[in-house]
Amino acid sequence: ARSNLLRVHKAFTEATGLRLRSGCEPEMTWTGPGLEVHYKPGSSPSYHVDSLEVMRPIYQKVIRYATAFGLDMIEGDYEDPGQLELNWMFDDAELTADRLITYRQICRQVAREMGVTASFMAKPTVGAMGNGCHHNISLWRGDENILAEPGRTDLHITEQGKHALGGILAHSAGMMALMGPTVNSYKRYWDAGQFAPSQINWGMDNKTCTVRLSANGRLECKLPDASVNPYMSHAALIAAVKDGLDHAIDPGAPQSGSSY
Repeated sequence: ARSNLLRVHKAFTEATGLRLRSGCEPEMTWTGPGLEVHYKPGSSPSYHVDSLEVMRPIYQKVIRYATAFGLDMIEGDYEDPGQLELNWMFDDAELTADRLITYRQICRQVAREMGVTASFMAKPTVGAMGNGCHHNISLWRGDENILAEPGRTDLHITEQGKHALGGILAHSAGMMALMGPTVNSYKRYWDAGQFAPSQINWGMDNKTCTVRLSANGRLECKLPDASVNPYMSHAALIAAVKDGLDHAIDPGAPQSGSSY
């Protein structure tokens, strides 16, 4: 799978002059003694500083090991009971895929050392957010990100960007076989209202869509979950993007309001 991604990306660059860069958001669930959090019934522990503090010994060790392996750790948060997301800086697709594989092994090692469990299961609990692995992608010609117009500040996407997006949407149903690779993956899609995609669509900073224009120059594909093979998911995205560019595929109008 890794060699295939290298071949696919090289052929894509030779054909288009572009490189796909990505940043992943690996969510995962940590369980074990001392990791329980307390919150009001009917509310959520998401983004609470106190919930994050419970995880401090774990995420500090993960960050220390990841940094030693060359991952440029940039941010993280606590999103649902036991769910921790730690992110590193985006890069070429194959480097991001390598780093995700390394990150998973680091988390498993930290779990062994701490006597807890680290799970990359897509949907550990019904009614709580699943463990996604959103792929944030951009397309570069040298130092230029072709998804954004220089100097323009309003939320937008260029014509070439729309065609790339159109390719992703056109192939989303097929890519689910790679990006939702387990039976459990589909429990994440079907638990509506938990910020996993439920329709094939896109939106301007709309977290309920399959693809979200999260910022100028960046498309967030929300199909992949935490159990994804990143070499396969990135190869599929590159192929879908190329098809969109080759055939000027129209993504249609952005979703307005909730997809649910």
